[in-house]
Amino acid sequence: MTQHADSPANRALVKALSEYNAPTSELGRKVRDAVASLDKNLEKLGACFAARARGAVERQQQSANQSSHAAMTALRKAQAAGEKEVAEHGNLSTAAQQNIAFYEGHVETVKLLADQAARLVAQANAIEQELLNWHNLLTKGCVDSLWDDDAIDRAITIVSAGAAIAAFVPNAALAAAVVAAGLAAGDLKKTFVDARKGVTGDVAAARLEGASVMIAHANQLTIGWLHILGCK
Repeated sequence: MTQHADSPANRALVKALSEYNAPTSELGRKVRDAVASLDKNLEKLGACFAARARGAVERQQQSANQSSHAAMTALRKAQAAGEKEVAEHGNLSTAAQQNIAFYEGHVETVKLLADQAARLVAQANAIEQELLNWHNLLTKGCVDSLWDDDAIDRAITIVSAGAAIAAFVPNAALAAAVVAAGLAAGDLKKTFVDARKGVTGDVAAARLEGASVMIAHANQLTIGWLHILGCK
């Protein structure tokens, strides 16, 4: 979802308000504002995860370049010392040979470690992308409650999957946030039902009241992610 007028959230909102008797009422305004806020925060969250992925790759590449440069510098120094020894004595001593062999091996080790680090960074970024996909799917379930009475159950099912996801999230703060999201959803169904029960005689208005609870929940989760990730 984005802030654009043709976003899924706004299309669902237009549909829901069109079925509501007074789309310009306080309830209609509340839901419309909630959707706009959620769209804005989701756009920030997507940009934040993308920046984290780029930053992780850049830091790994910088570290790999520095390590490679240091290893090559040490090897060239050993080789230069060996060349000097050959020029002065006509042959290369055992110690010099071992020194050169060590730094040649060191260069290869640094390269292997850099390759492994790059794979680990790629894996961590892939996990975080799946985490963002999970959150976006949860958010969609919340927004779908604008028009679908069964969306609440789908959203809670998605949240329940967070426990399995958290076990594979390398960032401890993000993993804890996934678990917290699941705990926070414990009373969500009751709050949703209570909100709908508070409106009688107007099915569309009751749906909007329930949806406002779901959208506010999705927005608070999104704001929580932004806070944990240090995004502004």
